[in-house]
Amino acid sequence: MTFLLLLCFSVSAFRVKPYIQNPSPDSATFRWLSSDEFAGVLTIAQKEYVSSPIATPQIDSQSFLHSVRVDGLEAATLYNYSVQQGSENVQGSFLTSPLKGHVGRESIRLFFLADTETEPGSTGHHVTWKETPGSNRPPGMGEGRYLTDQTEGLKGHLDIISARARESIANGNPALISVVGDLVETGNDQSHWKEFWDHFGTVSPHVPLIAAIGNHEAYDAVVGYTPEASQHARSKFFTYLEHPGEGKSYYRLDFGIVTILTLDSTNGGTSGGEDDTNYLLDNPHIPDYSPGSQQYQWLEQQLQLARSQQQIIFVQFHHAPYSSGVHGKAPGRGSEQDEQSGRPMRLLSPIFQQFQVAAVFSGHDEMYEHSVVDGIHYYCVGSGGDGLRGTYVDNPFIVIHRHLGRIKIVPTNLHSSLPRISNNTRTHKKKLPRQHPNSLLPARFLSLSLSLSLSLSLSLLLFLSFFLSFLLASCLLSRNLTVEEKKYIGSDITGKLARSNATNLFLFRFGSQVGDRSKSHISCC
Repeated sequence: MTFLLLLCFSVSAFRVKPYIQNPSPDSATFRWLSSDEFAGVLTIAQKEYVSSPIATPQIDSQSFLHSVRVDGLEAATLYNYSVQQGSENVQGSFLTSPLKGHVGRESIRLFFLADTETEPGSTGHHVTWKETPGSNRPPGMGEGRYLTDQTEGLKGHLDIISARARESIANGNPALISVVGDLVETGNDQSHWKEFWDHFGTVSPHVPLIAAIGNHEAYDAVVGYTPEASQHARSKFFTYLEHPGEGKSYYRLDFGIVTILTLDSTNGGTSGGEDDTNYLLDNPHIPDYSPGSQQYQWLEQQLQLARSQQQIIFVQFHHAPYSSGVHGKAPGRGSEQDEQSGRPMRLLSPIFQQFQVAAVFSGHDEMYEHSVVDGIHYYCVGSGGDGLRGTYVDNPFIVIHRHLGRIKIVPTNLHSSLPRISNNTRTHKKKLPRQHPNSLLPARFLSLSLSLSLSLSLSLLLFLSFFLSFLLASCLLSRNLTVEEKKYIGSDITGKLARSNATNLFLFRFGSQVGDRSKSHISCC
């Protein structure tokens, strides 16, 4: 008797499911990757768009990129769409951007996180939890490791983003996600990019995604930061992502009342000098950021233009200029220096102050840290899922510093003002008053959703939660603290209490205050 065993393998038509890029009030780009060269069909606003797939040797030999630009859409409007690729159909919906200077029905919502550094090997890998002075690390942990791996930590982030973005979209308020560099662990490793899109596939079909390029996008695990390897690694970033600016690594995006200027801080200045953010990388194709460079001149022009348009200006780049982490050390190769320091980016601080930038977002050091320098807010939005690092140097500009080893809250006596905007997204527009260089963003600025990994007895957990809540509440209610920064201590973001990693995530919401619909404010959540 002969038995015939048939093995059937099913290959998905989608290598990467649809995601939204380069949003504007009247257009957006829809991208996806397929496993064959056949065209797909995007259906939106009762129209069909047939894709023109192209081979992507930058990614691999088995993927084909589909990129469809859709024009003629209405601002701040909800659209349902579907993408047919072979026998598979993916459906999604998204809200177009508001008109410049406006919000959605009531607000807009922005999400910032950094250093997701995805890699398949992160699953089940728990990074070291160092014991530092004042640490809340539970005793008796041996070598000490975080209780949640990077995979669960990033999932916790994206669960929060997904829930709150859907809430905004349902209420007619557009949302946007930004990853401020180091999207993947190794830019040249395709499995790391696959891991990234597998995670973000829960939100990218509904919320437009932008990014700043980080040093890990230029890294090869075998040869490091050689010019050839870094150039090939960066090409993956540019293949996947479409931003305004004709493929440049720095660009401007207007999202309602907010202008986001994204810079490339990967490598600049003099190689091996005090203005170099990466002593290990010397690639002439990466744009310089130092004063006088082409990128700097572009930045100056865009700052001047955005200020004349009375936009709220955000700047983002990967290397945090003000940090107490390891990359807060001075640049150099000495024992008390760092070869990938963020300090050189301080060269840009004077121009930020000159044009009254509201806030600067960075990553690189895997922690949450808020510094105020000459009235400009600098945020290190730290770890996108990995364990958080401890402090290495003193940062005298800290307002709030948060990681699993320490809480530091420094009250400030600075004051804030409320920019005025129109709530009507399609008609009248009031000009925003010029912001004073030393003014803060409005109160109720942000929400940092944070969960502590604690392996403690119930009694100690309750005591610690009560103590931290009391401490934070006392600081947050202080009249001198002009920025409300809520901490969700011990929240169960992954469904497993005491197993969630530190969630390091910014959520900004701009909108109209109840009772005064002519005012704009930034609120938490």
